[in-house]
Order: sequence, then structure tokens, then C-alpha cells
Amino acid sequence: MRQAIAKRCEVNLEYFAESRNETSRRPVRPRALRYANGHWYLSAFCLTRNDDRFFRVDRIVEAKLTDRSFDPLPPERRGEDPRANLEPGEPPPPPKDPNFMPARLRLTGGPVIRYAQERFGASAVDVQDEEHAVLTLTGPADAWTVSFALSFGGAAELLGPALLRQQTHDRLKQTLQVYEGR
Repeated sequence: MRQAIAKRCEVNLEYFAESRNETSRRPVRPRALRYANGHWYLSAFCLTRNDDRFFRVDRIVEAKLTDRSFDPLPPERRGEDPRANLEPGEPPPPPKDPNFMPARLRLTGGPVIRYAQERFGASAVDVQDEEHAVLTLTGPADAWTVSFALSFGGAAELLGPALLRQQTHDRLKQTLQVYEGR
């Protein structure tokens, strides 16, 4: 997808629409990859619908790069609100926050590092050695981030922002209290 975006090449997608429980084929003109609410989305102009759409990346069954190129968006379309063209049930991209601080997680173990590279892309993972890396999440730092970090047990430590570290501490403390019968 990154290559298609950079070269402005059309892509033939096979896409699973969960809301309709069906797979369809559609040619698209990829614009950008965006992260929102724990998922990556492809922002693209869908030639089938003749409109801008968001495609959840984990629902793309197959993507074939074509040799058909396209022109960039005209200036009057660049500022268009992407929320107006969401598929039913798809979450909107997060609003831009001037005080945004990305969540960072320290990962331990080769399998965890490989999973993070596959899910978020190699550029999101700063590999320090075979067993240690730091994952930077570009989406909203929220309760999903805390749950995501905790899902790895001891193989992920939330480094920041501080508010999420505190939420993680509180959730772990509550869990421990349940197991201790308090």
C-alpha cells in the first residue's frame, strides 16, 4: 500500500465488508494509511463507488498493484472532511490534537516484536536487538492502548504517556485485588 500511495498507482482490492458479511473486488486509488481506534485504515478513492472510502486494512483479503497511475487530488478536494464518506459502522479517523503524545511500549521477545512489525509496520517499531524494541503508536492514546499493552502480559511495558501508565498501574492493582480476594 505504501508503494501504491507513493507512486499513485491504482490497486485492485478484494475486501471483506463485515457489515454486509461479503467479499467484493474493487479498484481503488490509495491516498493514505491511517490508524484509529486500534486499527489501520486505507483512505482511498473507490472507483466502484466513485467516492472516497476508508478500508480497514485487516479486512483486505488481497491487494494487487496495477500499472494504472492517477493524478493527485485537486486542491479543492484536499480539505474535504473524510468523516462524510465513512462506510456504515466504520469509526472516523481521530481529530488532530495539538498536544498529541504518541503511546510508546517497550516490547520484549522476538514473537512480540514480529507481531508489532506485522500489525503496525516496521517503521513503528524501533528494534534495539533481537529481544527488545520500542513500539510507537500513532493513533489515539486511550483505554484501548492500555488493554493492548496488558494483553502481552510481561512482554510489553507502557512507557508513556504518563496518564496511560497510571491507568495501567490502576488496572493491574484492581486485578491483583480480585485475585487476593479483597
